[in-house]
Amino acid sequence: FFLKKKIKNVYDIGSPFLYLCKLLETNQLKEKINSRKEKKILVFPAHSSQGFNHITDHKLLIKNVKKSFKGKYTVCFYYFDLNKKDIDLYKKNKWEVICCVKNKTDQLSLYKLYNQINNHDIIVSTEFSSALFYSMYLKKKTRVMLSPNKRLELYSNLERKFLKFYMNNYPELFKKFLSSEKGYKLGKLELGFVSM
Repeated sequence: FFLKKKIKNVYDIGSPFLYLCKLLETNQLKEKINSRKEKKILVFPAHSSQGFNHITDHKLLIKNVKKSFKGKYTVCFYYFDLNKKDIDLYKKNKWEVICCVKNKTDQLSLYKLYNQINNHDIIVSTEFSSALFYSMYLKKKTRVMLSPNKRLELYSNLERKFLKFYMNNYPELFKKFLSSEKGYKLGKLELGFVSM
């Protein structure tokens, strides 16, 4: 885009999350996680963004996650989507409810995301989001559950093409979970590791 506009003083440097990971590298937390008996599952429902609201069937999401994984459940809401009805639904089902992003200018949001992802074993998302790729980069078992994401029906052609690519090349991401090794490679690619 910039080259076409004849703007040449532009460099890709990779995702800021990669630099945070470099700063915070530690093995202590990994040992603690590997030694625990009960798995911790972190779920990222589809979140609202500029121009569209999320449409998530939270009851279906809770049901599908519980059916697929056993352990302690945490749901991470985007600040814009926090509401009493959804919070109460998750709490009623004995889930922990968290929010890692206070607002658009929250300077600690990446730290909070890093800590939450690092402290969980399995990460589930109902869409492709930066948190999903952060989880892959941190070598977590990752899973995409599309059925609770009702915005799929409104996806653009480009979004559908994107989704089809992943379904064809990473089918296990939608069935059980993507292995930490395969996910790490994909996370590196998507987050721009080669550009660091």
